[in-house]
Amino acid sequence: VMVAIDSSRSMKHNGAGQLATEALVTISRALSRLEVGQISIMSFGKQVNVLHPFEMPFSDATGSQWISKFSFEEEETDVVNLMRTTVPMMEDARNSNSGAAENVQILFVISDAVFSHRHECRAWVNEAAAKKQLIVFIIVDTGNDSVLDRESFSFSEDGSMLRSAYMDSFPYPFYIVLRDIHSMPQIIGDALRQWFEMLQKV
Repeated sequence: VMVAIDSSRSMKHNGAGQLATEALVTISRALSRLEVGQISIMSFGKQVNVLHPFEMPFSDATGSQWISKFSFEEEETDVVNLMRTTVPMMEDARNSNSGAAENVQILFVISDAVFSHRHECRAWVNEAAAKKQLIVFIIVDTGNDSVLDRESFSFSEDGSMLRSAYMDSFPYPFYIVLRDIHSMPQIIGDALRQWFEMLQKV
């Protein structure tokens, strides 16, 4: 299991940073109790940084220890670079663990979902799925400039402008919009159970 937090400046500006770090602590505690195997923690913006590698021991206090490492000062959110880094990294971790060949790996991405290059992200989602990697996007939404209220603009072949809801073209099929940290354990638990049931039917 890998957890990656968006450390870009937009997270600070819309107040999502604190909710994101609280989400990290909540997920870390849950994962350590579930004994899911090796766990890694990453931060990303323009660059991707490994804070806690897979091979290091992980406890329910590990997430709390890394909160101070998130400055939320990165200039941009390069999700494509995150995918380019994490998908092979998770594959390498699986290959180094002979007993995990058939296990589904999970990448939790905690972000305000402000990023571009969606087509490239969708390609990485498909590649990850082929490698039995489930990418769960946790969108921290503080209500200020809510992701559910945003719009996207594009141009058709004849040059006319097209307007659509921002989430209509969101490249990650498994996502949660998180507004209240107190409801997070139940929301994630319910969602993961449903997603795993879906994966078993594919």
